[in-house]
Amino acid sequence: MNNKVLVTLFCLALVSVGTSGCGQKDVLTDGPDTLFLTGTVSSFAREGRCWSITTVGGKVYELMNLPGAFKVEGIPVKAVVNLRVDMPSMCMLGPIAEVLQIAKGP
Repeated sequence: MNNKVLVTLFCLALVSVGTSGCGQKDVLTDGPDTLFLTGTVSSFAREGRCWSITTVGGKVYELMNLPGAFKVEGIPVKAVVNLRVDMPSMCMLGPIAEVLQIAKGP
């Protein structure tokens, strides 16, 4: 085989490995602090009202900057969040996740 064919096959193998299982995970990462979450919004009354997302796998993240339209108990969502390890939590539900983008889930 010539080099172009080998390079093409290698690239196709990388793409297929990199995309295998897409849609199967509830937490995907894009860099050290950015996560793509799929789960359900919940609220808790601790020192005020705290909002969180519980992923399909059961991991809980405390949400920061959740838009009002998504402050609905039990709403399924998909969100892009930035982990905020530099901030303490009053609610102590889980790691603080600053909402960058959010949409209603499936």
